[in-house]
Amino acid sequence: SNRRHTLVELANLVSVSRTTVRFYLRELGFRNCIAPKKPYLNVKHKADRLAFARAYESWTFEDWCNIIWMDESSFKTSKNPRQIRLFWPANSPDLNPIENVWMVVKDLLKHHSRPNSKLEMIEKIQSVWDTISIEWLRTLISTMPYRMQAVIAAGGGSTRW
Repeated sequence: SNRRHTLVELANLVSVSRTTVRFYLRELGFRNCIAPKKPYLNVKHKADRLAFARAYESWTFEDWCNIIWMDESSFKTSKNPRQIRLFWPANSPDLNPIENVWMVVKDLLKHHSRPNSKLEMIEKIQSVWDTISIEWLRTLISTMPYRMQAVIAAGGGSTRW
């Protein structure tokens, strides 16, 4: 009844070996995997996420394309009074496509040799970054309306994003 039981827990429940449990689970078409880690969301986090999603649910792809996507960083780009800063809710990597970008960058860096200096590390990151296509980034941004809908449907809770 609980898909998150470990092999050891299942084996103990039915008094058989882990190998037996693994065999029958495979026979039934189940596969083992590690459950994705999602940030803890308390009541305030959920309320903030829900308010954010409702505030921006009507934004279009074009609206989202005008955002400078950052990850826990900030900088001033202009003195333009029409420039608006969006405050993302805490514990919400599923609402920020830059998290997907960093995941890919980190994964691609695993295929490179370990850097010997800070400069070499920067060069490796830059070379990986340069392989990321604008089309893929646009595809990520195009998911923002769906991300907003998912947060609203989840009542501010976690989403698949």
